[in-house]
Amino acid sequence: QDSPPTGIQALSIAPAFDNVYMNAGYAGPEPKGMVLKTDSFGNSIWAKSYGISNSTIVINSIIPTHDSCFVIAGSAFNVSTDQKEALCIKINASGDTVWSKTISGISLIAVSVQQTRDSGYIISGYADDNDPPYNRIFTARLDGSGNMIWINVLTTSTWGQIAFSAKQTPDNGFLCIGYITEFSPYYTYTVLIKLNE
Repeated sequence: QDSPPTGIQALSIAPAFDNVYMNAGYAGPEPKGMVLKTDSFGNSIWAKSYGISNSTIVINSIIPTHDSCFVIAGSAFNVSTDQKEALCIKINASGDTVWSKTISGISLIAVSVQQTRDSGYIISGYADDNDPPYNRIFTARLDGSGNMIWINVLTTSTWGQIAFSAKQTPDNGFLCIGYITEFSPYYTYTVLIKLNE
């Protein structure tokens, strides 16, 4: 049994396949992504960290997959480029990395990941910017190996916009939910967006 490190922030939990739980987040002053496996009483079974060279990692979401693995999603802050990259990592039940993918080009943060019917993934979150509207809704679809099929960055308001979750619909499209903020006056609204396949 590994002892968990100190300074952990847990941001997501998922049931595992052996009546235990996978907890994900980050640990340490210069964050590394962290997955902590616990029993049903909260006792640590093992803890593993995930990092990328020159990056600090935050894991915002963990889900079980159809093939008894897990996918974690979050962000990697690349100190070389001074940008955040959306991060998606598939791990097996022992916490070993199966594949790891980043989406870069603009500063992206993955908040949520869900598996699609074709065993791929839909990621939702936001694109971070220093200029108004500051945050824009971001979604990306990956295949089962983590390769990007498409990416969509939407500007739907004059101020901040974040997508917290996306789910596949019966017509193979997606519903994405989050919030938008209008300025001025400063009002925040729930937003529901329908995307096609």
